[in-house]
Amino acid sequence: MEEIKSLQNNQATKVFDFMFQFEDKIYLGETNFYNSPGSKLNEVTKSYLFLNERLSKVPNLEFVWITDGGGWKATKNQIHEAYTKIPFLFNLHQLKNNSFKELLS
Repeated sequence: MEEIKSLQNNQATKVFDFMFQFEDKIYLGETNFYNSPGSKLNEVTKSYLFLNERLSKVPNLEFVWITDGGGWKATKNQIHEAYTKIPFLFNLHQLKNNSFKELLS
């Protein structure tokens, strides 16, 4: 897709952890797990919020972020902000108890 190529910058090419198509949309995703808190979680959140903002401008394309771990307990503000802005942000409990089809509907 030409729109996805235009999201690349001169510094690096983004490689996603997974991609799938469901109905008429393409989902590009990232997964991670954090055992401990730290500045990395803040930077990851900012990065994925920015990425979601850019991807949301491409028709029929969605960003999916799957994250979990005890590290988020100390950075609740960042993960709360992400939950309010990234429509497809899941934790392991949600994935265990629901199918992707249910979560994407």
